[in-house]
Amino acid sequence: MSAMSATSVTARRLPCRTLLLALLTSLLLPTFALSIQQPTNGAHHNKQYRFAVLLAGDHRTPRIDGFKQEMARHGDQYGVHHVYTFFNAEGNSSQLLPLARQIVASHPDVAIAAGGIEADALKLATDEAPLPVVFLFSASCVERGQIESIRHPGGNLTGIDSNDTVLTEKRLWYLHKMLPGIKHVTCFSIPTIGSSAESAVLAVEAGKKLGLEVRIIDLESKDELKSKAQQLVRRDNTDAILLFPCGPIHQVFGEALAPLATELGIPIFGDFDDSLAKGAFAHYGSLQSADGAQAARLAIKILHGASPADIPVEIPQHYELVLNRSMIERLKLNLPPQIWRLADRIVDAAPAF
Repeated sequence: MSAMSATSVTARRLPCRTLLLALLTSLLLPTFALSIQQPTNGAHHNKQYRFAVLLAGDHRTPRIDGFKQEMARHGDQYGVHHVYTFFNAEGNSSQLLPLARQIVASHPDVAIAAGGIEADALKLATDEAPLPVVFLFSASCVERGQIESIRHPGGNLTGIDSNDTVLTEKRLWYLHKMLPGIKHVTCFSIPTIGSSAESAVLAVEAGKKLGLEVRIIDLESKDELKSKAQQLVRRDNTDAILLFPCGPIHQVFGEALAPLATELGIPIFGDFDDSLAKGAFAHYGSLQSADGAQAARLAIKILHGASPADIPVEIPQHYELVLNRSMIERLKLNLPPQIWRLADRIVDAAPAF
């Protein structure tokens, strides 16, 4: 007798009540199993999450937009709503800590630091009142004490380390390859910002290897650059300018530095991708909107119950070399043919001046 037949014979010997119970169980069990295997969507459905976003100024918008777009996809998937409250220092960095304390007092589900100096402020503000914080980007986040380590942040902060400080040497290398005739490179630094000070050290060391004289101009604030740019940058002491990852300088270089440099025929190698539209002829780094989207995926882990202490900090998933043909032609730069082939993207971003 086959195995199928043996089972059938045994079934015929069971009482009718037992057969009915077995049949009902077989029908209900898959439904019950499905309900316990897929609790996630139901658990989050129609829930509202509140984000408090701290930003130094409107120049942080590209990363915030990337974050919100990725979170919108999360909302569509789980049927949840995200509410954002923005705390904007509007270029006044002295307001970041007071605004960070306001965020703590508002008790959001997650606080978002739009950049490194914002993460510094939220780190201080949350020392005594822990609150999950995700930074959309920060340079040298271990060195500046925001986290304990990349793999195990250990506190209440996690996010994206832009790696911008480490990229300083690579950017200087690209600048040298693009403009092989340059000898003097000027960089601006605000030493009180750790990533800026670290970039200055790396640039000087890298310049020696490349045979370049790297001149570091230390500033107290962005206002000093606005007032002294004409005194600091001249054609006889600067062949090119390399921008460091420094938020305050980035805020004003488009109005305070780029018009002057362009008038003098001095090319600027940008720090962030939006520096191209402000007068830089090239940029090497990550796409800001992509950084924001990547940080959103870390925030989603927190919403689903993970602790920032256990979510490893990530670095951008992709870096790209972008050339600004508009500024290259305006400055009459003769880039080697291989540089054009190396570029990941070529854009035409004409600044307003």
